[in-house]
Amino acid sequence: MENYLKKVLITKGLDDPIAFAKAQQRIAELEEKRIDSFNEFGPLHERYLVINDLLLGAYENAGDTLNQIEAAETSYQALVHLLGRENQESSKAYIALGRAYLQDGQIREAQKVCDYVLKAAIGERDDYSWELYVDTLSLHADILFVKGNHHEELRYRKHLYDIANQHFGIADERTVLLRVALAYCLEKLRRFKEASEHYVVVRAYMEQDRTFATDAEKIGLTVHLARCYYMIGQKDDARQIYGWAYSLARRTYGPSSALTKKTLRILKHINRLG
Repeated sequence: MENYLKKVLITKGLDDPIAFAKAQQRIAELEEKRIDSFNEFGPLHERYLVINDLLLGAYENAGDTLNQIEAAETSYQALVHLLGRENQESSKAYIALGRAYLQDGQIREAQKVCDYVLKAAIGERDDYSWELYVDTLSLHADILFVKGNHHEELRYRKHLYDIANQHFGIADERTVLLRVALAYCLEKLRRFKEASEHYVVVRAYMEQDRTFATDAEKIGLTVHLARCYYMIGQKDDARQIYGWAYSLARRTYGPSSALTKKTLRILKHINRLG
């Protein structure tokens, strides 16, 4: 599933030199393992496909869309060869390719992927997995987001959150991520009170599971929560929360990082507004 916490980041994760170095090191290690696995097992072996999928995630995290598309195509074509195009695992890989297309700005290609899976793997079958259904509709909602059609997007976000809550549970990571996407859509529509209510729940989940989000994602969500409070008139609460975000950024990344500087600029701006 898409990591919707990326939506609330207030700077690119790669602005942080340490994060950038770790991301590139991870890619280099996985690329080396993929080559070794290819030489030993070939491109259709399970081990090679597992490493390729890990590399796909690493490329996505680093914003390397060209290599992300290539890795996604490799996984999809291999699964089609092994399992057939209509197999659920093949469909999941196809959705991952659709996400890669969308991140590369290829909206039409992403929509083709989404439409095909909705018709062939879901619409004409009774045994599709709920996870595939959620991933496919999430891609469609993401396409609507990119197009700026937030009113239609909201309809899908609410439906997706309700389904995830029912089938996966309110505390499931997938449900929490879909709550983030719903909150961000509400914020885009300037429905700040509703958005803040969802952000508060996600922030509490982050405190409960410290491994769920990175520090940059925690700071970003905190800033969005503060903005919502400010926009609904809870200005003292907003200033306090902005202050927390700045303190966490400074303590985690240091005073010279892009994230710390941006949170400080926001805090100063809010204090000037009164």
